[in-house]
Amino acid sequence: MTAGWEDVVARVRGLASRRLGRDAIERLAMSRDLDGFVKQLDSTVYASAASLTPLQPERIERETRRIAGDRVTIIATWCGDRAELLAPLFEDEDRRSLRAIVRSIAAHTPAQQCAAGLLPTPALPVAALDELSRRERLRDVAATLTAWGNPYGSAMMPEALRDTPDLFALQLAIDQAYASRAVPIAERAGAPMLWYVHMLIDAENARAALAVADRAVEHEVRSMFIEGGELVPLELFTDLATREPNDARSKLARVFGGTVLAPVVNGSGDERYGATLTAMLRHLRRVTRVEPLSLSVVLHYVLELRAELQDLARIIWGIALQVPRRRLVARLVTP
Repeated sequence: MTAGWEDVVARVRGLASRRLGRDAIERLAMSRDLDGFVKQLDSTVYASAASLTPLQPERIERETRRIAGDRVTIIATWCGDRAELLAPLFEDEDRRSLRAIVRSIAAHTPAQQCAAGLLPTPALPVAALDELSRRERLRDVAATLTAWGNPYGSAMMPEALRDTPDLFALQLAIDQAYASRAVPIAERAGAPMLWYVHMLIDAENARAALAVADRAVEHEVRSMFIEGGELVPLELFTDLATREPNDARSKLARVFGGTVLAPVVNGSGDERYGATLTAMLRHLRRVTRVEPLSLSVVLHYVLELRAELQDLARIIWGIALQVPRRRLVARLVTP
């Protein structure tokens, strides 16, 4: 472990004691209406959602994001100068948020739902995510980020300025910018953060290679590869991309077997992501039992917070849209 994290780890364990947990989230998913949902939150860290009037799903969901974002900011404050070493973790949240907002804008999703379930960070707090969600064009998202001095604005700009931006290329630009920034910092932060960044890059390379094999995208294969992974080197990436879809999946299943990335191989996009996050949390839970003072404790907590927030967003909008409660429970990410 990188020296000097014991104080942060101890404080994060205190925050983790206030997480909702699977049982409480399942009870929330069984709520008959939003009134019953917020009443259950009254004794939790999300209690302020119960005082919102009127009880609208977008207002409740935004309040859960604000509270979760405050907890991330607290961790960054506790770290002081060491927060720089947590950048790969926090910027992964920013990366995911920007990808989700870009997809939502491209799909003409209502602005109040674009940021649902996204975890705010010090760089992109809840107000910033809301503002980006209100942009009507992808070039406006890139321009706003650039005006804020956010490095992902310039990464997105070349593709966003096209008359018809390629959504895959835009998301790839975000991922490549993330990898180039995260890997050097992760190497300094130590083994837990380096494992995390390697895993993220391997997952994105695997998804891209399978997309080419499925003929879902048409890009020059080498240009799609993201440097910095571990399990999917360029040679394997190129091989997977040129195979038939079933053959590519079989080979990747052998490579990822027994790792947290095994769910990447099968299922739809949302299912793969949710199953991978659940697998990551289970892995980190085991690691933190063996290494109770390692940086893995911080990784585990922030990912728990991500899962919790996603589950709350799905439940809130599910109740509003009258999705069957058993279906909501079945799609929960929190293990």
